Amino acid sequence: MNQVNHNEGLTLRLAALIAGFAYLLSPVTTAEFSIMPKLVIPGNIEPTVQNIVAHGGLFVAAILCYMVTFIEDVVIAWALYVLLAPVNRSLSLLTAWFRLVYTAIVLFGWLNLVTVFRLLHTPDYCSSGFRPDDGNSEIIRLRRKPSSRNRPFASSGLLSS
Repeated sequence: MNQVNHNEGLTLRLAALIAGFAYLLSPVTTAEFSIMPKLVIPGNIEPTVQNIVAHGGLFVAAILCYMVTFIEDVVIAWALYVLLAPVNRSLSLLTAWFRLVYTAIVLFGWLNLVTVFRLLHTPDYCSSGFRPDDGNSEIIRLRRKPSSRNRPFASSGLLSS
C-alpha cells in the first residue's frame, strides 16, 4: 500500500506564493499614497490636526492599514525563511530576523499615530495631563516659528533660508 506523507510542511512553491501575495496585497501603499496625503500637510501642523479631527475615520483606516502590514511583515519573514532555507539556512534566518527587527522598529512609530489619534479624539485630554503651558506648547511653538535658537547653523550661514 502506498502511503502519502502529509507531514512534509510548507513547500517552496507555497512559501513563494505566500510571500509574493503578501507583498502585493500589502495595504501600506493605500495608507501612504492615498490616505495620508489627504490628511497630512507637510510642515503645517494646524491644518493637519484639523484634517485628522475632521476625518477621524480615514485616519483610523490608515492606522489599520499599517497594522495589517505589520502582520503581513511577520508572515513575509516566515515565508522568506522557508523559501531561502534550502539555499543557505543561516542567511535565511538572518533575513527573517532583519525583517522582524524592521517590523518592531516601525511598530514603535505606528504607536505615535495611535497616540495622536487618542489625543485628538479624547474629549478630556486637557484634564488628562496636557496643558498649554507645558513643554508641549513650546515644542509646537518652535515647530511653527524657526529661530536661530533651534537652528544651530543659522549664524554660520550654512542653513540660511
